[in-house]
Amino acid sequence: MNIADGLSRQAATTPFAVAVVREGLLLHYRTFDQAVWRAATFLRKQGIGPGDVVGVSCIGQVAHLLVAFALARMGAVQVALPLHEPSAARRDRAAFFGAVAVIGDNPAAGEAGVPVVRFDTAWLAPDGGPGNYDVRSGEDDQPWLIGHSSGTTGAPKAFSLTHRDAVARAARETAMTAIRSSDVFLSPMRLDFPANKLHAFNCLAAGATFATGRLDAEGALVRLAEMHRATYLNLTASSLAGLLQACSEDGVRLPYVRVLRAGAGTIGEELRRAALQRLSPNLVVTYGTNEGGLIATAEPPALARRIGAAGRAVAGIRWEIVDEADRLLPPGSIGAIRLAGPGVARGYWQAEADARHFRDGWFHPGDLVSCDADGLLAFHGRVDDLMNFDGIKIYPADIEDLLLTHPAVAEAAAFPTRPAPGWDLPMAAVVLREQASEDELLAHCRARLGMRAPRRVMIEPRMPRNNIGKVLKRELAARLEAMADT
Repeated sequence: MNIADGLSRQAATTPFAVAVVREGLLLHYRTFDQAVWRAATFLRKQGIGPGDVVGVSCIGQVAHLLVAFALARMGAVQVALPLHEPSAARRDRAAFFGAVAVIGDNPAAGEAGVPVVRFDTAWLAPDGGPGNYDVRSGEDDQPWLIGHSSGTTGAPKAFSLTHRDAVARAARETAMTAIRSSDVFLSPMRLDFPANKLHAFNCLAAGATFATGRLDAEGALVRLAEMHRATYLNLTASSLAGLLQACSEDGVRLPYVRVLRAGAGTIGEELRRAALQRLSPNLVVTYGTNEGGLIATAEPPALARRIGAAGRAVAGIRWEIVDEADRLLPPGSIGAIRLAGPGVARGYWQAEADARHFRDGWFHPGDLVSCDADGLLAFHGRVDDLMNFDGIKIYPADIEDLLLTHPAVAEAAAFPTRPAPGWDLPMAAVVLREQASEDELLAHCRARLGMRAPRRVMIEPRMPRNNIGKVLKRELAARLEAMADT
């Protein structure tokens, strides 16, 4: 199996269905599939072969999608080298993975220190001629993608995914989250991120339409959703909040959305309620990792039952909750989740990280999770963020959930500072929607948490986030420590 085969099947059965759409461009399945064959044929003539690692540095989402399919179809291994990253970082990454070339649609792609192949818009021409079908390669257990962790509590860690992994992950999608042939799929996340790239492949394998467009202006996501009549929105927690800000009026703004999918961060109670009331009643919160794929989904009834719910585990993945010694914990206990099964990465490129996170056939993502008697998972933060204050365990999610119940708080993040080994002081940062003092917020926490309350609550204009919207807690801790030193 090759993950690009799904596109060819759809091109054969529904050649004139719309595969890709953006403002000013519409590509049918047959046209896009032929473009992929032409691109793969051209890349093979440039000396790129099966198993070669190739960087992708495309600003345009359509260009990136086409290159991604072409590389997968010819058996090459792709790694994103996003142009928003410093050129030194792209050079280091290309060298580390042994990239033989980089494909880009911008002159800055040449800063990666390896030969550049420029994206050719002629590949998309309907009359561009056929490609060479003999270039197809890449099967089952051969790698096709190098991804990396989100890096919210440390440096990103790299892993490989095979064609078989991608198929296994697609099979985990639930009846609610699976993309249908009638869907128009739209996401603000770039294809540089493994999860969204996999969604794009699943979209075209299902016969749906992949919609894209410019997202560099306020309200652009709402405009695109309405223009394309998107039925499937794939969002991060931060982009969901941004979408709500652009939809200030009362009433459901996106009634035609079949799936409003949100993940890559905790969806607080107020954010959940606002999304259901003002965007769509079809909110689905997902929990997963780049290395493990989709783990759990929570639909509105589950979200209403429990604040911080991550949902019920999907079929096709094994999971357990264990303590510090990897011993199984009873239901209701908070511990570290570990994962195994088809589609789960088998190791990191970096030996030290590999030894820490991959043990005895299990992947340990470093997430603190609990499971209640009804099988509902809840996310409690990162293991690295777990605080031990004088023998008292303090979970970041407990502080964050409580702060979000204050009417003035729009966003909250809890994290430790460590003035001495083994001594964790709980701290927090918030973004406000209305005036409130630090003293007021501290009193709000102390009334419920006592000794587990944060020692400081920083009031920030905005949270520092990575490229998929996750809060960078180490940066918040560094800011607080810098304030203490001045």
